[in-house]
Amino acid sequence: MLRFIGSLALGAVCVMYGSERAAQLMRRRDFLRRFCGALSVIETEISFGRRALGDIFSELDSPELYGLFTDCADALEKSGIRNAWHSAVSSAAKMAGLAADEQAELISLGTELGRSDVEGQKNILRRAAAYASARLEAAEDEYRRMGRVYRSCGLLVGALLILILI
Repeated sequence: MLRFIGSLALGAVCVMYGSERAAQLMRRRDFLRRFCGALSVIETEISFGRRALGDIFSELDSPELYGLFTDCADALEKSGIRNAWHSAVSSAAKMAGLAADEQAELISLGTELGRSDVEGQKNILRRAAAYASARLEAAEDEYRRMGRVYRSCGLLVGALLILILI
């Protein structure tokens, strides 16, 4: 009986691991999708609203962004755009499951924002949006392909372990 319960628990762990890996791909995809939309809002606000970055960031709140803009807006006064953006991206990237190169590209955006005129900032945002759109397409493709694979493999490995241990 104890052997049966242990094998079921091990099978459940395999299924949960596969589901968690698939959910991580989904979080990354959703983050990038929402981030692309936020960049266009920021560009519009900079172009037409002529508002400060802190004001714009404080209004961009979404669960899929994991507090990226609100954390940055909160820390902007204390530590400046570069440090505030770096810490906000670092914490959001962990929760969103971003790759190291994606995180580095987002951090580089913070080193350039707020340091040029309106046209310069719009160009920076367009370049970042193009990069984020390309990564979004890759993330959607990866989720479509690998999300199902992770869930299926977790289920199959769990079932195999149950059969072996029983």
